[in-house]
Amino acid sequence: MACLPRFCMIYLFAEGAFGSPTGGGEPRAFFAKNNDTDFDQLTFGLSQTCSVNNAGATYKPMAASVVLRNQTVAFTPTETIGVFLYGEVTESTVMENVTGPITKLTFDESTPTQTITYEKGKFIIV
Repeated sequence: MACLPRFCMIYLFAEGAFGSPTGGGEPRAFFAKNNDTDFDQLTFGLSQTCSVNNAGATYKPMAASVVLRNQTVAFTPTETIGVFLYGEVTESTVMENVTGPITKLTFDESTPTQTITYEKGKFIIV
């Protein structure tokens, strides 16, 4: 698989900022390396903008991982997301485990948007 712009690169984090990316990554993944000398570990994460009920939800967290000094983390985005209900969650919290059912939605060029409803205890793709 060919490397796309921003992919196949390792973004180095040192002195509190990301520097210029270097090669050495893999296709379809973002890599970050913790080269910061001030901390033994840092939490790196991904966020994504989406639209919920036609209102923008700008850069909401979707994944996070603790990265030790001199270690690298790889994030590989997909076009499949999971929708779930949970009773009490603080907004923008990254959840490690979801204990209830998850409805998977796959997006591609022919299906850039999807509408779902919730009926009788489950999500239904409209």
